[in-house]
Amino acid sequence: MNLFIYFLPALVGAVLLVSILAKKMEWFLNFATRLCIGGLALYLTSEVMVRLSMPGHIGVNSATLGTVGLLGIPGYLLVVSIEVLNSIK
Repeated sequence: MNLFIYFLPALVGAVLLVSILAKKMEWFLNFATRLCIGGLALYLTSEVMVRLSMPGHIGVNSATLGTVGLLGIPGYLLVVSIEVLNSIK
């Protein structure tokens, strides 16, 4: 009985730790997926804008990738709209 008193909190702590790490891994994988797909979308959008002689060139850098990675589609729209509005002057 005495061993059970020490073993149960350790078991509960281990289960909580695995649960927390699983949630963080899910968040990291979502971020990485949005970052890769968003980077490709920014690159393709920039290439299309150049080929159609539209004003603006979207730079794919850590700031734009971080924005798209954190926000997803709204981040992509934010980056593209800022670049288009900045190039209109």
